[in-house]
Amino acid sequence: MLVTTLPLYDYLVIRPSFDKFLTESTNDEALKIAKHFVTRFLPKETGLSKNTIKYYVSGGIENLQSDFRLTKFKIFSNSGEIIFSSDPKEIGNINNERYFHEIVAKGKVITKGIQKETKSLEGQVMSVDVVETYVPLMSDGNFRGAFEIYYDITARTEPLRGT
Repeated sequence: MLVTTLPLYDYLVIRPSFDKFLTESTNDEALKIAKHFVTRFLPKETGLSKNTIKYYVSGGIENLQSDFRLTKFKIFSNSGEIIFSSDPKEIGNINNERYFHEIVAKGKVITKGIQKETKSLEGQVMSVDVVETYVPLMSDGNFRGAFEIYYDITARTEPLRGT
């Protein structure tokens, strides 16, 4: 009985609890990174645009990715336009998804754990386990833009998944 019960308990209780804890702790890290980025690189009152990012960032994002082991990092304008991405092909694309305009643009953080070979909130199939976090950038109650931060959590989840 124990032989069948223990794997079931692991699958139904332990793994979901671990995934929830990992997602929540990674969410906290994303908030710290966004705050660090804003205070270090962005002027307080300037709107976010491609020119603003190019002028103020110039290499700082690459250091941020390396320092915090981020797999992907995006910056959105308040309209949802990607004005910076660690994948340059995405720059200029618009996020028209409801969650972005109805949740993130209202000042709420969204965090989602995504397993390898499943889709992110934007519909991209992930090649590794990640936590995807959207952090809104607000100023005096106004939405200035958002950060999208992807953490590769594969190494943290492998022992639990038996790989």
